Amino acid sequence: MSTTSILIIIIILIAIALIALKIISTKKQLPEIISPTSKRKLPIENSKRKLPIEKLYDFLNRNLENDGIHDALVNGDIKHCQQKLRELKERGKQECDKTDIEYKREIIAIEATIKTNISNGYEDLANKLKIQQDQHKIDIESIPKIKTDLENEEFSSIESEDFNSQFESITSYRRGFLKQKRANAEAQSDDLIRLRTLAEANTDSLITEREG
Repeated sequence: MSTTSILIIIIILIAIALIALKIISTKKQLPEIISPTSKRKLPIENSKRKLPIEKLYDFLNRNLENDGIHDALVNGDIKHCQQKLRELKERGKQECDKTDIEYKREIIAIEATIKTNISNGYEDLANKLKIQQDQHKIDIESIPKIKTDLENEEFSSIESEDFNSQFESITSYRRGFLKQKRANAEAQSDDLIRLRTLAEANTDSLITEREG
């Protein structure tokens, strides 16, 4: 092989190496693309994921009638029911605080993502995130009202027909408890009637024996 052919091959190999290095360097310098289709976890709402405020409402509006029935079977004292309702009230207030914190964390994360998208030139995506962020702020504003409504719940007259609560968890627990409490009272009444009947029958039997 001639010297010229060898030089040509060397030049070609050097050119290939330079092109490869340039491609690698370009990939390293490319800005990070942040989009809704990225596999990276981003604070963009998933349509299947419930918002924190929705999870809060779900918690406050659980159907706890069966819990009330069970507790009344164990202890039918109305004071026991009042204590349980106060516990539900406190747990609801704690959930309000947790929801508030969760929203604030998400807002901070969204803000960071918005800045990254703007710096990379993705204005459309940044605007979508701003809309999401604004909705979170609206949701946060509703939490103090929910917490105040919980604080105003009062349980001294839970046996009254006028009792009313804005929260299904409280209403359903009370309903189940009182339902079972009435059933307990009716069962006790039936037992007393049976005992009285039995006592009267025994008395009549004794009188008959004496007369005989």
